[in-house]
Amino acid sequence: KRRAIPTYIISSIFREGQIFFRPWGGMFRDMLRCFTRIFVQNEESRQLLKTINIDNVEVAGDTRFDRVADVRGAAKEFPVIESFVANSSFTLVMGSSWQPDEDIVMPYFNEHPNMKLIVAPHEFDAARLSAIVGKTRRKAGLYSATSAENAAELDCLVIDCFGILSSLYRYGQMAYIGGGFGAGIHNINEAAVYGIPVVFGPKFGKFAEAHDLIAFGGGHCINNAQESGRARKQWQHCWQLYLHPHRGHLAHLPRVVPQTPSIVCDHTHITSSQHPKSINQCLWGAVCVSTNRKIGSVENDY
Repeated sequence: KRRAIPTYIISSIFREGQIFFRPWGGMFRDMLRCFTRIFVQNEESRQLLKTINIDNVEVAGDTRFDRVADVRGAAKEFPVIESFVANSSFTLVMGSSWQPDEDIVMPYFNEHPNMKLIVAPHEFDAARLSAIVGKTRRKAGLYSATSAENAAELDCLVIDCFGILSSLYRYGQMAYIGGGFGAGIHNINEAAVYGIPVVFGPKFGKFAEAHDLIAFGGGHCINNAQESGRARKQWQHCWQLYLHPHRGHLAHLPRVVPQTPSIVCDHTHITSSQHPKSINQCLWGAVCVSTNRKIGSVENDY
């Protein structure tokens, strides 16, 4: 601010319990006042900021919707997965799972022979992969050890590589997103963008998209394996009802940012000729904009 460098927070969301709104949060409120403009995801965030006399705020939605829509349009094809689901009428894709998530889903999977399961654990090593396979009472295999020729023989396919999960959700009729029995759910939009119902555990309070998906009928919170059956019956096309109407949030930004010669975000320099789509490549939360200066990024979740 002392150097008169314009800075912006993009796709931010605020909640009453954050330190900005606590009596002892004065220093953090002063930090927010250093930003040229704050783009928030919803009207509730704008109203909260108004209570601490921060008015340089605009409701611009969540640019993550644009990102998942782009990923959906460029989804990769995987012959092994296509062979695996070819003879299945119902496939559940369990993404970013942890042990408590698997303890919920696996009993249901073991008791329903007509379904198939794709498991993509959030973290894995040899012991973790072995434990996942050991929980199944049906034929399971690792993705790296499976060919398109023998994939159809399996009932459970465990993904033991990174970088492909966002493209795998399109092979399922329902998705389970992990993290809801730990610190919090992972990215549910990556699955919902394919128009399939999304199931997750109870730790979703901080995620507006989870509340909205539940309200639209495209999301369902479960607490035990028995509830998985009820969730399966809940079918709404999440893409048409929820995600598609939220596209285009990046269009709000060029009115404010286009004159800036360069954009710096998460230590990655992006030229103005790549704007505005380049903002989609940044970390959600804060984007710092400057003229030939690297500033770094700020997280908005204290």
